[in-house]
Amino acid sequence: MLVATVMMILSFATSALASDSHTKPCSQQETRQAEDDVNHLQNWDQVYRSYRRFSHCDHGAIGESYSTAIGKLLADKWIRFARLATLVKTDKGFEQFVLRHIAKTLPSDTLDKIKENSQLHCPGRQTRLCRLITKAASIE
Repeated sequence: MLVATVMMILSFATSALASDSHTKPCSQQETRQAEDDVNHLQNWDQVYRSYRRFSHCDHGAIGESYSTAIGKLLADKWIRFARLATLVKTDKGFEQFVLRHIAKTLPSDTLDKIKENSQLHCPGRQTRLCRLITKAASIE
């Protein structure tokens, strides 16, 4: 019984420490930098660099700007999809970040274009990612 209790306490402490490392606060300076950065995202490499640098600032207006940039890339620049596929293959956190930003707050025509691209123009080896994108863009 004592061993089980100690194991449970250690498990809880470990998970609490792990979750704290993912909740780095966003300073005022980082907020300003992130706001400027997200307004200039034109390709997947720029989105990825911004994600790596500022994902802890991903809330409010910054989060909406990420959604807008990701929505535009998926709707209007599908030709660059291969680069997204390469990035998410090596960083599943980035994959979740992108999927989370295919937000219901995007205009319905943008979401429709994203679904169309992911359903009709998906490269053969990327069906899993395309299905996830289609699901995220579907308004339920």
